[in-house]
Amino acid sequence: MVRRDLALLIAEAMEPKTWVIADIVIPKNGSNSVGVGRQFVYSEGRVVNCQFGIAVFLVGDKWSCPVNWRLPLPPSWDGDKDLRAKARLPDDEYSGPRWQHMLDAIDEMTTDWGLVPAPVLVDVRSGLERELNSLVRGLEERYLEYALRVGANRPAATLASARARPQTLSFAEFINESITRNTAAHSRWGPPTSGGGRSQLVAARLPTERSPAPTSRHRTGNSRRHAPRSAVQANQTPRSAAHRHVVGEWSPFRNYLRSIWLTSFDQSQLPSLPETVARLDLVAADLATLYDDLGLRHFEGRSYPGWHHYVTLISVAAACKQLSSN
Repeated sequence: MVRRDLALLIAEAMEPKTWVIADIVIPKNGSNSVGVGRQFVYSEGRVVNCQFGIAVFLVGDKWSCPVNWRLPLPPSWDGDKDLRAKARLPDDEYSGPRWQHMLDAIDEMTTDWGLVPAPVLVDVRSGLERELNSLVRGLEERYLEYALRVGANRPAATLASARARPQTLSFAEFINESITRNTAAHSRWGPPTSGGGRSQLVAARLPTERSPAPTSRHRTGNSRRHAPRSAVQANQTPRSAAHRHVVGEWSPFRNYLRSIWLTSFDQSQLPSLPETVARLDLVAADLATLYDDLGLRHFEGRSYPGWHHYVTLISVAAACKQLSSN
C-alpha cells in the first residue's frame, strides 16, 4: 500500500518517461541475512557475498525514484528450512529467474497500482543475457515498449547464407552485416568530440516471422557444427515483435561500438532512443545517492519482511529528497 501510494504520487509529480530496472547489490559478511549468497556481480567483475535485489525506478527528465523492489533468492535458500524460518520467508518465496521477478514487479505496478506504463529500460549485460529471450517475450506479451542494452558478442539472429548453412550472428556482427547489405539506417547524435565527430546511431530490423531473414553475402568467423541458440529466435516470435530493432552506437569515425540495444521502437521512435537510454546514467547517479547518502547498503536486519520494510523506507527518503529539490 505504501509503495503504491508513493508511486502514484511520484508519477503525478514527474510524468515518467521510462521505467528503469536496476540491480541492487548489498555486500554482507555473514550468511544469515535473507537472500545472502555468493553471487557474481557484473559491476564488480567478481563473486561477492551479498544480497542481490532488483529495483524499478520511475524516471523523468531530471530525476528518478525507486518505487518497487524484489529480492531474488539464491537456490541455496530453497531447501534450508531452518534458515528460511529464521528469515521469516513466506512459503511461496523460492529462487527463480530474475526476468520473472522483473515482470512480476511490472505486473504489480500496472495491474494492482494502475500506473500507466512507460518504455522499460534494462542493462541485461549484468548476467541477464541468458534470460534475454524470456524477458523480451514477457515484455512483448504485455505490449510494453522496451530498450535493452546487450553485449556485442551475444547471439542475435540467424541469417540464411547463399553459400553455406544458416549462420548465427552476434549483435555486433548483425549490425556490420546490415551495413554491408545497406539495410541499416544511420543518424548522428551526441555532442561533437574534440576531433569534430559525433556518435553515429545505426539501426537494423531484427528478422522475425513477419520480416524474413535476408541472405548473407559473406561469412564472418569460423563456422560451427551446432550454431548457438539465438537470443531472440525468429520462428517463435509473438505478433508484437514485428518492430524489433538492433541499434548500435558507433564512436565518432566508427572506431568502435560504444553500446548496442535491442528495442521495440519502430522507425518513427528510433530518433528518440538516445534520449531514452541516457536515463540509465541518471538512474546510476541517483542509485549512488541511495547507496552512499540514504543508507541502502546499511541494512542490518535478517528477515524478509525487514528487508522489504527497509527498502520501502529508502524509497520514501529518496522521494522526499527529490520532491524537495525539484
